[in-house]
Order: sequence, then C-alpha cells, then structure tokens
Amino acid sequence: MLFIFIILLILLLVLNYFDAFTTRRIVEAGSHRNERNPIARWLIKKYGVFKGIMIIKSIIILLLPLIFYAYVLSQRDTVYTLVLANAIYLFVVINNINVAKKMNVSLKFGKDEV
Repeated sequence: MLFIFIILLILLLVLNYFDAFTTRRIVEAGSHRNERNPIARWLIKKYGVFKGIMIIKSIIILLLPLIFYAYVLSQRDTVYTLVLANAIYLFVVINNINVAKKMNVSLKFGKDEV
C-alpha cells in the first residue's frame, strides 16, 4: 500500500505542475478570466500570473505533511482520496490542453521554462 501511496502522491505533484504550466500559458496568452477557479483567478489578478499560480500551488506543498499524517491514520482512505484528486487534476490538465489548442497556445517547453 505504501508503494501505491507514493506513486499517487508523485502523480499528484506532476499533475499539479502540468496544471500550473498549462494555466500559465493560457492566461498569459489571454486573460485572467480564462482561469475558472475563482480563488486562483483572484490571486492571478492581484499578484500576476506567475506569483498567483505559485501561491495556489504552494498550498499543495503545505498539505504534504497532512497527507502523510492522513496516510498513517487510514491508508485505504488516503489512497482512495489521492485517486480521486488525481482524476480531478487529470481532467483539469486535459481541459487546459484542449483550451490551449482552441486558443492556438503553444505548450512546448522553451529555453526559459522550468
């Protein structure tokens, strides 16, 4: 169960990275209104695209100790929760890719991308 938990946690972080990357490209090519999450949209409007996205994504990093603690309390429930979270983020990333295609936004990594 620990192996599955670690794989799901890594997948969650990878999907969050791709969500941040695709969201940044879409918002920079359009407007902060392209962000559908109202909290993220407000942060992007207030702090700019990069800082706003980094603030939102920092929450995931801050939640890591809580996720590990939840795993200690209930392995099965935590794994199921991570499966659900990964499914949601996979949907978000696929949606961002489709939006980027419609907007003709390049999602290729450039020299200045991290």
